[in-house]
Amino acid sequence: MNNSDQITYIANVIAIAQADGKVTDKEQGAIAFVYQKNGLSEDDAQAAIRLVQAGDYNIAPVGRYSETIRNLEDMLLVSLIDGDLADEEKKAVLTFAKAVKLSQEQINIILAETKKFVRAMMAETKCNACGVSLPAGSKFCTECGQKIKS
Repeated sequence: MNNSDQITYIANVIAIAQADGKVTDKEQGAIAFVYQKNGLSEDDAQAAIRLVQAGDYNIAPVGRYSETIRNLEDMLLVSLIDGDLADEEKKAVLTFAKAVKLSQEQINIILAETKKFVRAMMAETKCNACGVSLPAGSKFCTECGQKIKS
């Protein structure tokens, strides 16, 4: 993906987290996880935040088809991480899935796989430096920035 696509990808994730009007701490942690997983720079993260905060942001498919599906998985991850798939989040996810022409069966498979991943992520770890709880698999602390020992 090019830089613009990466920013849109992350903006989609941020927008889904904000769809219900609130972003929980767990959703913030999941967004940080997505940043890390995608190797996003702080500048790109800030650009994505500004894009969504500018208002009237519409979640849209981005990149190759495989990247679009991965983006859907990340949006579901953020939506499900707090245990509450709000109606607004569900509507946005379904609109996105239909825009990329996924069948209900495909949506159900992606949803089931993402739920399984979320359950695994919920096994928390603690930062060695500051003690804050982090999602399992975190590479850096979202609170103090310390590298997490495996």
